[in-house]
Amino acid sequence: MFEPRHLKAYLALVKCMHFGRAAEMLGISQPTLSQQIRMLEEAVGAPLINRSNRTMELTPVGRVFAEDAQQILTLMERAKRNAEDILSGEEAEVKLGVCPGTISSGFLINLLAESRRRWPRIKVLTEVSPPTNLAARLSKGQIDIYAGLTTGVDFPQTVTSQVIAEWDAVLAVPRSRLVLEETTSPEFLKDETFIYLEGGEAGYPHVVESILGFTPKSTLSTLKVV
Repeated sequence: MFEPRHLKAYLALVKCMHFGRAAEMLGISQPTLSQQIRMLEEAVGAPLINRSNRTMELTPVGRVFAEDAQQILTLMERAKRNAEDILSGEEAEVKLGVCPGTISSGFLINLLAESRRRWPRIKVLTEVSPPTNLAARLSKGQIDIYAGLTTGVDFPQTVTSQVIAEWDAVLAVPRSRLVLEETTSPEFLKDETFIYLEGGEAGYPHVVESILGFTPKSTLSTLKVV
């Protein structure tokens, strides 16, 4: 278990890259800072600082752990703040990330309505962005929850996920394009007309943007197919 004071001490050292200046910034003695860094390294199980050279530098583990330490502190501070707000009767805030497909499917409306019914004092702040962007922000602690498509999205092990709905995506491409074009990249699909089966305009081009990363030049709804 990592102690918050040790994480803060390490981040101060990373910022200053000097034990004396970091200790002064934290308001502690240099021996105390050195002891806290050693205890943190014992908890991690690997050196974080390379002490063999005259100039201080982070080890490979230390560079990665610096980012993780900042995320851990951010999440801990947010959890503490939310708990204090609830106990004091003030409204807590939850940052919810959603992709455009979540909005067009109607899921977001139902989610917000149910959250207001169950937790009327919690304020939900929504952020709309492609799934890959939101997954990155979630892993960094910049949003609290992500609700949306997971196709092509890699979540770190620190993120807990739950499947709430499944959707089988089918992509139909003319056989001639498969023969003539490079199929390992979605670029060759940009000039194609996308035919979708949702019966309306709401879902597109957002689903294509979320999965393939571009806006189709033309789309055709099943309502228009003769």
